Amino acid sequence: ARELDAADICGRLILLPMVNFPAAEAGCRVSPLDSGNLNRLYPGDAKGTPTEMIAHFHEEVILPLADFAVDLHSGGSSLIYPSTLLRGPAHSPQEEAGLALLTEAFDLPYAWVFTSGGGRGSTARTAMGAANRKGVINVMAELGGAGCVTPDVLHQTERGLRRILHALGMLPGYVADAPRGTRAVNTLGSIYSDRAGLFEPRKTVGDAVRQGETVGMIHCPDI
Repeated sequence: ARELDAADICGRLILLPMVNFPAAEAGCRVSPLDSGNLNRLYPGDAKGTPTEMIAHFHEEVILPLADFAVDLHSGGSSLIYPSTLLRGPAHSPQEEAGLALLTEAFDLPYAWVFTSGGGRGSTARTAMGAANRKGVINVMAELGGAGCVTPDVLHQTERGLRRILHALGMLPGYVADAPRGTRAVNTLGSIYSDRAGLFEPRKTVGDAVRQGETVGMIHCPDI
């Protein structure tokens, strides 16, 4: 927001650094005003709680102004993600072309492609669902987590956003570097410990893991 010059932009660029401002200011997923998790409350309610009102304004006023949208997330305090783009399935050749353009331009190390959902009939209560209902071609990204920002993730994000603006013809003066490539992945589920204790990781996020390999240890200091 501070580094881009309006004279360098072709078209309209809408930047929303903190959509749920009360929650972001408090460093929480939910708002201290109403305990609302914005990304679970779309399409919101113009006469509802503060978070519902934000969701309604975003879906009904802001998103109809856009052709494309990029929604930036992190794992919060409980999760750590490698920089990963998330996108839904396309429901038309035009949407597939737009989603492919955003994915290739963002050029994050990983992409998670959902196999269902999306479209104008979406009932998802997320910002992605809101964008789909308004016909806005959109992707989201999970970027790091654990309640902190690393220089590497920040660089990947800033680089990717400028590449997207350039690919959409909105930042014609930008010279994009060579693509690094994105690996498409999917999730098989989660593994939870069956006991409390201190976790010792044997692998870091993004490491290759073979079947039967130990990825971490749970130590029980009270035993």
